[in-house]
Amino acid sequence: MDPPEPLRQHYASWSWSPLPSAVPDSHGTTWRLEDPHTGRVRYLKTARSSWFPRILDEAARTRWARPHLPVPEVLGSGTDGTIDWLVTKALPGQDATDEHLRADPARLVPLLAHGLRRFHAAPATACPFDFALDTAIAHARARVAGGLVDTAQHLHPEHAERVRGSG
Repeated sequence: MDPPEPLRQHYASWSWSPLPSAVPDSHGTTWRLEDPHTGRVRYLKTARSSWFPRILDEAARTRWARPHLPVPEVLGSGTDGTIDWLVTKALPGQDATDEHLRADPARLVPLLAHGLRRFHAAPATACPFDFALDTAIAHARARVAGGLVDTAQHLHPEHAERVRGSG
């Protein structure tokens, strides 16, 4: 998925490397951008505006989480009405999807557990985002009813018919 033209122009002199998608057939792309003069690294994520969760929502949640968790600094986000985008600074450290780290589960599992402990220590009562079960179910049903979910592609076959019929 191509980024909006203003982003391509802004980062025209940077090297662009698409990252492999964690989700096959995803509706977006993430690029690693590197400034050839300074070595600064940025990440640009794009996705269709109709995709859920929206990248604009991710930007808002990342901004909220920043004082509580080691999440990247959001440098910008926006939409052109069709494509949403998010630009962040790089975080220091090693990516947990690195093949050498993944090949060493005895090292990887404690690192992931530490990250989960930190995540669950964030002040949930101060979180302004509501996605309680009732909210989530109502949201999912509205998206299915609005034709924004391809139940054959996005749901297990056992559940697809039940969700289509629950509207």
